[in-house]
Amino acid sequence: MGEVAGCRMKGFHPHSKDPPLFSVCRHVVVKDMKTVVLDLR
Repeated sequence: MGEVAGCRMKGFHPHSKDPPLFSVCRHVVVKDMKTVVLDLR
């Protein structure tokens, strides 16, 4: 997250792939519910 939090570029653009920015999240259960996600950077 440090790489993304420290980035000052705007719009969609690439970042390094090592370490990957995303990974499979096996501990999350998705249900059909209203959800609010907050970006607390």
